[in-house]
Amino acid sequence: MDHRGCRAKPVRVQPQERVGEDSVLYVSEGTTLVIGARACDLAQLRSLAADRTVIVADGHAVGQPEAVRPAQWRAERARAVEGWLGAFRVLWHGSDEVTLADVVIDLSPEPLRVHEVAPFGYVRAGNGDRAAAFAEAAAWHGCFRKPRYFAYRPEICAHESFGQTACSRCLDVCAAEAIRSGGTVIVVNPHLCQGCGSCALACPTGALSVAAPSRADLLYRVRQALAEASSDGPVVRVVEVVDLEEVHTKVGEYGVEIAIPALAAFGEELWFAALAAGARAIVLQPSRSLPKKSLQLLIERVSVANTIMQALGRGESVLRLASADEDHSEARHPAAVQPIRPASLPADESLLKRVVLNEALDVLCRPCGAPAALPEGATLGSIDVKRDRCVLCSSCARVCPTATIRYAEDAGWAKLSFREANCIQCGACARVCPTGAISLSPRIAPSDERSSWREVQADPIALCPSCGSPVMPSRLRTWLQERAKQLGADSAIVANTALCSACRQSAGVAHD
Repeated sequence: MDHRGCRAKPVRVQPQERVGEDSVLYVSEGTTLVIGARACDLAQLRSLAADRTVIVADGHAVGQPEAVRPAQWRAERARAVEGWLGAFRVLWHGSDEVTLADVVIDLSPEPLRVHEVAPFGYVRAGNGDRAAAFAEAAAWHGCFRKPRYFAYRPEICAHESFGQTACSRCLDVCAAEAIRSGGTVIVVNPHLCQGCGSCALACPTGALSVAAPSRADLLYRVRQALAEASSDGPVVRVVEVVDLEEVHTKVGEYGVEIAIPALAAFGEELWFAALAAGARAIVLQPSRSLPKKSLQLLIERVSVANTIMQALGRGESVLRLASADEDHSEARHPAAVQPIRPASLPADESLLKRVVLNEALDVLCRPCGAPAALPEGATLGSIDVKRDRCVLCSSCARVCPTATIRYAEDAGWAKLSFREANCIQCGACARVCPTGAISLSPRIAPSDERSSWREVQADPIALCPSCGSPVMPSRLRTWLQERAKQLGADSAIVANTALCSACRQSAGVAHD
């Protein structure tokens, strides 16, 4: 079968079984749409139609409709299929009609649903085994339950800020296309999500996380295992086993092994936390069914992590991705330099991803003497502000989704400050800057430089020429006047841009 899943398939349950908020229910009465059927499939169609409704698309290609008695023998071709097990919507060429189906068998050489992880109940036969496709579809009849794999905290989501899209990393990596933009937040469809965890690995703030195993559980387990390990600086190997229902931890001769149902749940914040707690190296071993998008994301994040560790003098390959077939009982990690003294972390009980990451990096970065560049796309870094261009309009501070840029006015001065530990390199500040003064600088810096606020621009506040009250930064007033001239405004309008709002109102000048 041509189905790359992320975790175990839903389990069959009794219709009367209750499903809690941590689970998702699928109800299928068996109505099956068949796309791409041919005359060679007549026997399978006849068998399937014996106990359920069958809808055959492009029926002329099959021939002999009298040989099978489905509820519908459609001449049209299906042009799109939306939905999931028990709730598919079928759209047709040349018609606005929508047909409902519980299960879809797509036998076409080029299936309508082409994304890597197909919805449950959508059966493809990409390897040519048409009989197996019919057999799998026949089994999707009844009530099924699966876990709600994800947790979402919209209050720390950086997807949108003040009408500007800031971060879309989770949307980019979901192989099941279960995530969409909901405006200010993202929306995850629990029926489409199959629990690969890539969204949690991609999310820089921790707004999206794997519900189980939780970050807190994994951090506790790895710290306990490292404390029990007899070797000095053990290797931590994390092995993905998709049909596991819970995490298994083992301390052995070669270090610590953690078996986990979704490799991406053990994300970069836990890699650094384990290294800060005394691990010598981290080996990540994905399963064969890991979606390609997830694997590519892991490769990219491991590369960034190794760049950081190399900059800290810890070696070039402290983290490694093993092949799915590697014998982890025999494999050894390349030698790395001695681990640092184990640290107790994190102290924050919230266990937010960014908190765990920053506390681990604070431990690891203490020996770091100078910032080191990271690859483009990293979620750590700074911004470069060209002081000759920045007019202190404060647009960047307003749009920053993580409050890493701060605008303040004090003692006659306007100031723009930046705190690197908060920055997720989303680029929203650079996109809204009207003068092109901001650019991203992915990097890893010493802990004191990352955690402190630093001034990136300052300018005296200009005073209203009419009443003497503070109006705006001097550079901003000059820039606005120049823009007004460029747009053809007369001298009176240009002069009035220097007034405070009260004086402008008194003079009958619109605030805009």
